[in-house]
Amino acid sequence: QYNDAIEKFQLYIKASDPNPNILEAKKQIAEIYYSKLQDYDQSVKQYHYILKTETPSTPEATEFRFRISKALFFLKKFDLAIEELKELIVQYKNSHIEERALFEKAQ
Repeated sequence: QYNDAIEKFQLYIKASDPNPNILEAKKQIAEIYYSKLQDYDQSVKQYHYILKTETPSTPEATEFRFRISKALFFLKKFDLAIEELKELIVQYKNSHIEERALFEKAQ
């Protein structure tokens, strides 16, 4: 059923003119891969795709970066996971996001 949902979201994205719902469809695909299917390779690809095709300053961008780092951790790609967190630390120096990234990195 989740694969059917992904397919329908992908068809929607291809068939739709640019509109705010396309971003939501992309987020849903990433969420299904990450949370429901636990297909971390695909979730990393999808979150990177969102970050590249949408405004990187989208409010959820930091959460996407955290999810990418977690997925990389689950894939045992520890060095890449740490690099993602380091980028967040640099980008959000002296903020709650930096604190969260430092905490995640320490785990």
